[in-house]
Formats: sequence, structure tokens, C-alpha cells
Amino acid sequence: MDTYTLLYYYPPIYYLFMWPSDHSSTQLFTITTIIKNTTGAFLGEFREIEYVSIDLADCLDAVTKLIWQGHNLQAVTLSDQYGQLRLPVDGFDGLLFTQALWQLEREWDAVLAVTPGRPA
Repeated sequence: MDTYTLLYYYPPIYYLFMWPSDHSSTQLFTITTIIKNTTGAFLGEFREIEYVSIDLADCLDAVTKLIWQGHNLQAVTLSDQYGQLRLPVDGFDGLLFTQALWQLEREWDAVLAVTPGRPA
């Protein structure tokens, strides 16, 4: 699936959009992050960064990469078509979410593939 990425800056918010070319019927996830800059010209300033993608793991990994860049997370909020959920900042420990979510998906697929009354 081809993905298009756009990053633009409108002070004080950064936006990152990632979606496939046929995105018209695709659910989008939005992660909004408030960081405190720990380096550079904006030392000590708070910034809001928003990631929008069809892939939840991509959004979560983008927040993890902010930690790798040395930023301090202040708040993380997940939004989708159903509402918003405040995520615990401590859950972002510098490890990527992609592999863990992929493994969880495989486990669910295995559970859902079992027919009741038949051995697995």
C-alpha cells in the first residue's frame, strides 16, 4: 500500500500526516503530544505535535522517536472517530510499539481462528 507523508509546521503545532492513496474509507488515528524541548533554540519551551495515520503503531512509534531525540513528554492523547483517550506518558519507554502490536495481532488471530468444540 502506498503511503503519503506530509509534515508541516504551524506554530506552535507540528503536524505529520500519513495515509494510503485510497484513504477515503480508512479510519485515521491521531496522537497529540505535548513535549518540553530539552535542546536547541527552543530550550524549555512546550510544543504540541500531532501525528495522523491509518496505522496506530506508526503514531505510537513517532512519539517514541521524540524520546530518542531527547524531548520530555508531558502529555499524550490518542483520538479516533470514537473519541479521545489520554495515554500514560510512562508507557513510552523508548521501545517501539510496532513489534509488540504485531505480535498481539497474531495472538488474537490465532484465538479467533479456533472453532468452538474442535481442538486447536
